[in-house]
Amino acid sequence: MAKNVERLQAREAKELIRREKQLDARSNKFYLIYLFMILSLIYITDEIASTISIQFQANIVTEF
Repeated sequence: MAKNVERLQAREAKELIRREKQLDARSNKFYLIYLFMILSLIYITDEIASTISIQFQANIVTEF
């Protein structure tokens, strides 16, 4: 009976350590920087995609 209790406590301690590691891994301090970089890339891509059609229209009008 005592061995079962000791095994259970050891298993719970291991599980607690594993869960604490999982929580520590989630607390990335650079996620705001990553988020800003991704949003900047999306904004730049959108601006380029928006102006390409205007530039082509201007070229087509001047050529014809």
